[in-house]
Amino acid sequence: MRAVQRRPTSRWSTLATTLLTVLAAGLVWLALTFPNRLEDMEPGAFVRLPLEAIVFLAIVLALPPRLSTTRSILAVVAGVVLGVTAVSTFLDIGFLAALNRPFDPLSDWRYTGSLVETMRGSADGALGIALLVVAGLIIVALLVLLPLSVLRVTRVVSWHRGRAIRVVAVLASLWLVFSFLDVRTDTGSVASRKASAYVYGQVERVPSELRDEREFARASAADPVRNLPASDLLTALRGKDVLIVFVESFGRVAVEGSSFAPGVNEVLDSGTRQLERSGFASRSAFLTSPTYGAVSWLAHATLQSGFDADSQ
Repeated sequence: MRAVQRRPTSRWSTLATTLLTVLAAGLVWLALTFPNRLEDMEPGAFVRLPLEAIVFLAIVLALPPRLSTTRSILAVVAGVVLGVTAVSTFLDIGFLAALNRPFDPLSDWRYTGSLVETMRGSADGALGIALLVVAGLIIVALLVLLPLSVLRVTRVVSWHRGRAIRVVAVLASLWLVFSFLDVRTDTGSVASRKASAYVYGQVERVPSELRDEREFARASAADPVRNLPASDLLTALRGKDVLIVFVESFGRVAVEGSSFAPGVNEVLDSGTRQLERSGFASRSAFLTSPTYGAVSWLAHATLQSGFDADSQ
């Protein structure tokens, strides 16, 4: 039989393969280091050596070569987790900018419709729809490309096992040195474990939030005035219409300690005098709110229930 000689791989094919691997590794590295606050968005935030990547590669290399299917499954699962983490990080950026709090996966899914309407209404006409489409494409891309990228890096590491072991050993040593010396940039430590800490924080707070809900329901059920008839409530105001009205404002700074407070107070004083001429009187007081910087519904719930509702 005549031996068939293989054609050597072309230079361009090798270059394309290398470029694909570099892009995949770069996307994974960005997902592991991307900050969830706009104020941290600076070059120093990306000068990180992620511990998660080192541990994952060490696990991949520790698996026997024959377990290729197991490695692929592990890569896809890790990529999906990383994709969900990246999406949550981007949602954090939006929620912190708009509501001064991070995204809460347990409850904020209820506001999907409101979020869509806000994005669509943030620009006129087709531009608002375009922004919504771009945001949707980014989310889909993260959930698809990150698993593929982790899978690509895993396969390349498996193909070059000996060299990969040496690289991982060097990276692990560097991480330990950076951690021991506490080498830092303005936005944090170079020896990073941000992604794992973020995922742990997101998962760890779910039981506490569920527990808070149960405690709130239990406390509400034990409210001593829960079953009192309406005629026995606010007896000093019997015969009067009682309205509880929530007026959104800038809070206490609207009436004191700010540049626009004098103008607001002038309007309030004018309204008070008008009420007095009509035979009415008014009284004001401050309450300590359980929240600030948006999520005002927690303050509403506190007043309506009588319990300090300081979390979702």
